Amino acid sequence: MSALAIADAAGAAPVRGRRRSGRALTPVVVLALTGALLAVRRAQAPFADGDILWGTRSGSDILAGHGLPHADSYSWTAHGVPWVPNSWGWNVLLALAYRLAGFVGIALLGIALLAATGALLGVAVRRAGAATAWGALTMQIGLGLLALFLYPRAQLADYAAVVAVPLLVSDALGSSRSAARRAAIGLVAVQVVWMNLHTTAVIGPVIVLAVGAGTFASDRSRATALRTLGLAALTAGACLATPYGTAPIAHLAEVRAASVGLISEWRPAGFGSPEQILAVIALAFGAVAALSCVRRRSFDTVALLAVFAVMTATALRFAPLLMLVAIPPLARAAGRIRARPQFVDRICVLALAILTVVCAAGAAGFAHPGAQNTSPRLVDALPHGCRLVNDMGVGGAVILSRPDVLVSIDSRNDMYGRAAELTALRVLGDAAYGDRYVTEHRVTCVLAPTGAPLVTALSHAAQWRVAATDADRTLLLPRGVR
Repeated sequence: MSALAIADAAGAAPVRGRRRSGRALTPVVVLALTGALLAVRRAQAPFADGDILWGTRSGSDILAGHGLPHADSYSWTAHGVPWVPNSWGWNVLLALAYRLAGFVGIALLGIALLAATGALLGVAVRRAGAATAWGALTMQIGLGLLALFLYPRAQLADYAAVVAVPLLVSDALGSSRSAARRAAIGLVAVQVVWMNLHTTAVIGPVIVLAVGAGTFASDRSRATALRTLGLAALTAGACLATPYGTAPIAHLAEVRAASVGLISEWRPAGFGSPEQILAVIALAFGAVAALSCVRRRSFDTVALLAVFAVMTATALRFAPLLMLVAIPPLARAAGRIRARPQFVDRICVLALAILTVVCAAGAAGFAHPGAQNTSPRLVDALPHGCRLVNDMGVGGAVILSRPDVLVSIDSRNDMYGRAAELTALRVLGDAAYGDRYVTEHRVTCVLAPTGAPLVTALSHAAQWRVAATDADRTLLLPRGVR
């Protein structure tokens, strides 16, 4: 019998002594390793996200004693506008990691979070009665398809919490009074931490209600209903335990209004782009998992899958959450395949070995933010304190590396608002409008994609010169300015 099979047997049929504890941990260890390897592989591709860059600067400013931000101080177009960061705690973690080891530290932070998510999935897989090997294989396939989303941003906290919260709710609903009390305390603690890392945590009470409603559908217990309502109230209260009070919750509508139709990950599931197709695939995985759960009368998981299916259908950024909930029931359903356990174990070990080799082969590309979103040489060449017009992609890099230069736009779209985003797009995309804008606002430097109509127009204007270029952008300065 293989080590993985022994572990599954130990989890299914407890034995006395310490050996049971060590073996029962094997699903946790194997899926944690799977999560870590997937994160390492993702870290070998560029982060390509300005949120990481400006988030690191914001966290660094907090650590430097500047206090929590309440208004914008990084742009000249929205300077002083009220700003409620939706991930202030995560930004502090980014800054700590960056202070310790630069972008390598940030990549390691992401690896640690995905390893923790894998460990939690190991617990969920074991509780679902699935074999360790099937759990690891399902995780590799499911999250491997969605590797695009697995880089170190605040959503990684969502991924861990979405697995942890249902486990704690189940414990609080199905345990003795003392054990339920401990689970409830753990649930509130997780909710508070999650809310301060990323305001997507407002779905915590919804998760509680979904799990509770599904459990009640099975046992029809008055105690289940009362405990569910109590837990939902506790998690709702925990959502207010932030330095910003109720502001993050009130701010959520602004985030969506500023994002839908402009930010790619807020698109609905569909067939218009590769990311939208991935969301459709996640919905298919969720549907198969739901059918399996209906057969087993696991209505708590069915309810969770329904919640995240609706979220994914409306915004593809939630696809990983749906996939994470689907993995344990899919792993259990895969166990119905007629294959010898030893064979499945060997396939799992082989898959992990291949993933390890692939990670080792790609080590040279580890922890690079990507030139496409940073243009480091051009950012360094910006004149001190110049008034900049830039594209959204490079805004985060300027905020991180050049705090002396205020940007015109960056990826804090919720703070700028939809009108400002559209103006920024028009400035670069409409040469005549952009030229007037540059003159009226006394702009003294432009850093934007080389193919942008404004860049083309200014490149041929008598008052401007091309100061530097790279593969993605051009830096333009007024003649006489160096």
